[in-house]
This record gives sequence, structure tokens and C-alpha cells, in this order.
Amino acid sequence: MNEKKREQTKAIIKECFAQLVIDKGFDSVTVSDIARATKFNRGTFYLHYLDKFDLLEKLEDDLLKGFKEKFEAGVGKTYGLCLMHPDTIVSAMNFALKNNLFIKALISENGPLGFIEKFKLMLREHLRTQRAYLTTLSRRFGNVPKEYAEEILLARVTSILALWMKKDVSEKEEPRTIADMIVRFATDPIRA
Repeated sequence: MNEKKREQTKAIIKECFAQLVIDKGFDSVTVSDIARATKFNRGTFYLHYLDKFDLLEKLEDDLLKGFKEKFEAGVGKTYGLCLMHPDTIVSAMNFALKNNLFIKALISENGPLGFIEKFKLMLREHLRTQRAYLTTLSRRFGNVPKEYAEEILLARVTSILALWMKKDVSEKEEPRTIADMIVRFATDPIRA
């Protein structure tokens, strides 16, 4: 199987899997369901994935890698007191729009647990690579211990993004609107 055909097959499997998760719930989806939805046989599925958990892990890894690349592209581009430039946030949100079906499946009520926490961990690790991060947190949030200030900041950012990602595409606000909101809430000091 040539590489282009292999990637097309994997894309079809991922898309059908995501739709099945939204419709049936992750726990109810079987490899047979995926094979029926893709019109591939089970053997084709097993050429690419060990089981639905392997597929889930690879889907999550691909998404987290994509988000990480968008955030890393903005390293060094701060915006006032905010550690993430609005353009970087918009870039990450546009990536989310391109992967809307997958993200919606992972964070839906029927989806598997854990993607938002994995996203938050990736964001935490990314922010910690920036030299000014902990110093800025400490100054901005006054008497709040750094670990709590960090958790509050990450909760604000991930909550806003998760709410936006759960919406249907037609209901989503423009990425710039949400980016501006994140910047505003990420720079608003915590009152001790």
C-alpha cells in the first residue's frame, strides 16, 4: 500500500470513528462498527491500529502535537502581560476548526475522558518553557502561591477553549473574539 493511500485510509477510519463516538459513545463503539462505517474490512483496520484504544491514543497524540506546534510557533511573541499572543491563539483555534469533528468527539459527553486534561498538561508544559512564565505569574497573582496561580490560569484558558470547541461550527464565535477573551482573562489578576 503506497503512503498516500495509507494516509487516506487512516483519515477515513479516524473520521468514521469520531462520528461513531459522537453518535454511540466511545464505550459502545466496536472495531466492527468502524469497519462497517468505513466499508473496509476489519483486516484493513488492524493494518493501521491494534484496537479502538490504539486509534484513540493516536488521534489524541496527533491533535496534541498539532496544538503544540501552533503554540511553539508563537514562542517569544508575548502580548502585554499575556504569555500567549492573540495571533498564536487564533492559529491554534484555526487548527481546532480544521479538526472540529475529532475534537468534538473527544470532548463530547459520549467521548472518552481525559482529552481536556491532556490538553491542559500540554499547555502547562509549553508555558513552562517560557522563561518569564513563573515570574510573570508570581507578579500578576500577588499572594497566591505559584502552583495555584498556574492552575487558575490554565483552568481559565482551557475552560474557554473547551466551551468554544464543544459548539457546533455554525455557533462558534470567530477565533479572534475568543483569543481576545482569553488574553483578557489570562491577564486579569487574581485578587488574593
